[in-house]
Amino acid sequence: MRVSQPWAFFGSPMRAWEFAAGGLAFMVTPYVARRCSDRVKDALVALGFAVTMGAVLFFDDRTPFRG
Repeated sequence: MRVSQPWAFFGSPMRAWEFAAGGLAFMVTPYVARRCSDRVKDALVALGFAVTMGAVLFFDDRTPFRG
């Protein structure tokens, strides 16, 4: 982090786990969508929206960067 912050943040090898998690979510979503009730799907959508809005509202320039 101290030597090359842009590489640590934008470098693909450092973020491989995020690409893997996104790929896994992409592959699992149709399977889960067929087996969940509409109520569960709506709850997951609401949770995702709430987490995103929490980041939008509460993260600022004083929020420490993990890593």
